Amino acid sequence: MKNIIKSLVIVFAVAAIAGGATYAYFNDSKTISNNTFSAGTLTLDVTSGGSIPFSFTNMKPGDTGDQTFTIANSGTINGALSLTAFNVTNTGGKDSVGNLGDAVLVSFLDSSNNVIVSPMTLNNLAAAISSLPQALDNLNAATSMTYKLHWELPSGTGNEVQGDSAVMNATLNLQQI
Repeated sequence: MKNIIKSLVIVFAVAAIAGGATYAYFNDSKTISNNTFSAGTLTLDVTSGGSIPFSFTNMKPGDTGDQTFTIANSGTINGALSLTAFNVTNTGGKDSVGNLGDAVLVSFLDSSNNVIVSPMTLNNLAAAISSLPQALDNLNAATSMTYKLHWELPSGTGNEVQGDSAVMNATLNLQQI
């Protein structure tokens, strides 16, 4: 019986060695190094044909003007442009009542002079876009769009705006898409 067990152990040992030699495979390996992960950027820039902030001074009934804005995404990620805040603060002049925001008509146009916002008073514009944010357009990475603000103090405007001023504040937001 001992000889049978010894014989079986030897047979299994020889089979294991032979089987291991039969199932040998070639192999090789490579190291992939210096792999980089980097986040992109959204960078909103606003420039104009004049100065920012702009200033229209010494306005009188019948005056008109334009201010061109270029809004750019100088980042590396596409974004959706929106207006997230807009307000007007009126200050009284000669009569101590600030009425200029109720008199100055403004409109916004794109670079092809297509009307985006029809002429309305500054104060009405602030009220009209109070349900913020207002989506404006998609702005792809490394691209820009040009808009124009057109203003007019109608010729029928009376003395109630003499010396008044109106300050407009707008906040633009660029969010990745």
